[in-house]
Amino acid sequence: MNKQSTFEGCLPVCLLKDSGIPISKTKELGLIVHSLKFNKFDYSIGNLDLFAGRYKRNLAMVVENKYYAKFLKSINKNGKIEILNEPVNVALINEYLKTGNVIVYLDCYYVGSKLHAPHFVMAMEMQKGKYKIFDPWDGKTKLIPVATISRGIKSLRNTLRYTPKLIQVVKT
Repeated sequence: MNKQSTFEGCLPVCLLKDSGIPISKTKELGLIVHSLKFNKFDYSIGNLDLFAGRYKRNLAMVVENKYYAKFLKSINKNGKIEILNEPVNVALINEYLKTGNVIVYLDCYYVGSKLHAPHFVMAMEMQKGKYKIFDPWDGKTKLIPVATISRGIKSLRNTLRYTPKLIQVVKT
């Protein structure tokens, strides 16, 4: 299995794939269920909490909205998760790509969906003005123009009204 099996599986599948951990429905659901129990305000922090602990990984999450970043810092009790506050854009993606893959929160409409919804994909590199991404929805690797990824982030922020985020499994 190389793709998400549930509607909420995009982040767990990206985390597992980036860490080289075999993806399974059991692992995906474990992360989702923990996230749902962790708190009712943010899906991603619960996924990161269990992932960091269970798989012994350090994680960095950039949250664009400063008030939301401050809130997430207040509920994060896991020393393996660093929460940062910066504007999320292609320049920041490019900076993070220098040290590894980066999981990007965006509007899935811009990576091939017919609907607008929040979605995590994993950017792996930039090639000739396009990002090579892994899309957990279909388990495929795709080349998406940088401008399209930028539009997906802007739509997440301005249309769907979610704060953009970047997540990286920190390589040690």
